[in-house]
Amino acid sequence: MKIYGIPQSRAGRCLWMARELGLEHENVPVHFRATRDSPELVKVNPNARIPALEEPGGFTLHESMAINLYLVKKHGAATPIAPASLEEDALATQWSFWVMTEIEKPLLTLLMTTLAPTLAAISAGSVFMGANTYIGNAPNFMVKAIAEDRGIKMPSFFGYMLWSCGILVPLFVVMTFVWFA
Repeated sequence: MKIYGIPQSRAGRCLWMARELGLEHENVPVHFRATRDSPELVKVNPNARIPALEEPGGFTLHESMAINLYLVKKHGAATPIAPASLEEDALATQWSFWVMTEIEKPLLTLLMTTLAPTLAAISAGSVFMGANTYIGNAPNFMVKAIAEDRGIKMPSFFGYMLWSCGILVPLFVVMTFVWFA
């Protein structure tokens, strides 16, 4: 099965559902700004919108909630995600559409206006700290192994973490004030 779209769009809902159901799927990354540039997507969804689903037998479907409800009904029977009765199915549909129509827009508006600086700070912090730990780990473990091989005493993992927090956390605080003050 193929799911067209990028995780940062409403295709993320469908990719998440496929993972929750344990389904093998291929994510065909089509950006929402370039949907008309993908003849493969236009073939699956003539509206040239993401997300879109293409099943191996040729069945196609678009619209994230329609795809999710279809996937649960087709593949979710043995999972707690699937409704156990017609009434549960109706309630799941009701709440799914309620969230889309009543919650999604105000929440996105809040996130993109009032909380935008907070999201930017979290994002920058994640990137900064992630880069520090990713870049630092492999060389540090290599240096530790070489030094210990040559008889030089090196700190334990927790000793290294304590030492690095003494440098990285203050650096993070300084960079936060430099970028977001």
